[in-house]
Amino acid sequence: MEVLKPFRLKVVESILQGYNGQLAFHLYFSQLCQQHRQWGSKDRKIYKSICYAYFRLGYAVNNRPLQEGIAMAVEAMNVGFDHVSLNEVFPHHEWLSPQYESLNWLQGLLFQKPVYLSVLPKHLQTVKQYLMQNGHTVVFEQDYCIGLEPNTNCEEIIKRGWAWIMDLSSQQIASMVTIHPGDAVWDACAGAGGKSLYLSAYIQTPFELTCSDKRLTVLENLKQRFKGLQLNPPRVELCDLTQGFQLSNSYDVIVLDVPCSGSGTWGRTPEHIAHFDLTQIERFQTLQQNLFAQAIKHLKPNGRLYYMTCSVFKAENEDNVAYWLKHYDLKAQKQSYAFSQDASADVLFCAELMR
Repeated sequence: MEVLKPFRLKVVESILQGYNGQLAFHLYFSQLCQQHRQWGSKDRKIYKSICYAYFRLGYAVNNRPLQEGIAMAVEAMNVGFDHVSLNEVFPHHEWLSPQYESLNWLQGLLFQKPVYLSVLPKHLQTVKQYLMQNGHTVVFEQDYCIGLEPNTNCEEIIKRGWAWIMDLSSQQIASMVTIHPGDAVWDACAGAGGKSLYLSAYIQTPFELTCSDKRLTVLENLKQRFKGLQLNPPRVELCDLTQGFQLSNSYDVIVLDVPCSGSGTWGRTPEHIAHFDLTQIERFQTLQQNLFAQAIKHLKPNGRLYYMTCSVFKAENEDNVAYWLKHYDLKAQKQSYAFSQDASADVLFCAELMR
């Protein structure tokens, strides 16, 4: 890449100075592009790439003058991040899971991840043919998961109802959920419904699925996703667990994918590496314990609760599990992280607890 020209340096400086981390950077940058229509496509690509390289340096540039940090980002874009100290990128190891070194989480902060598709079995060959015909490079393939180069446009595949976007580790976590014939299953913090889609698409035995969330618009989107993929629609409940909302049903399986720091996904959103307020971890932990206290009321005897986060912080994962084993009559069947050895996927946590 060319040496950063002075006028471009000034623009990058203004972009980074104006960004406070409250909005996802890609949305913030899109707003700026609307305001500065004189930026050409090459300009936009350069500005965005430098900013993301800067974010990937995390705490390593926090205490440096902005121009020096930008110079480090440009150098990393030219020669790679091999010279960057991972301990400088995120020095607060005291917050991390004891397993963090084996998870390759720090290495995964330094590059953009592939786009992963979860493909409906009946459309697998169609998707493969479509990708080949349109010149898309497949970088990973396993069962019904296909990984594509970063920034690959999958809009047409999604529109046709052949697949949905779901990170490799998210698919691995969802595959840990055991469902028996006739089980009543509750996805208690369903969000966009990725894990419920996965269970509905790949679990062959019949089961009853309920999805809940506190946001009506999110649930409407979930229903549209099921419809677009032609999967049997779940029962949908508007449910705010923070308010002690009581469902009348009890469930054999509860999937509790809770709000969290999101640190396991920072390789995709590197703007959070240094902008994240570490004091929020304890707030998330308290929220997670409150959500669990409400959800566990609806677990049948011998039922299984799958506690999930996209975090690498022990307070949100191992410490929470230890707390629940101490205060509830539960057994830990297993707890583990989903990740990829080459750091090309997110890092997620899952614990299976049985009553």
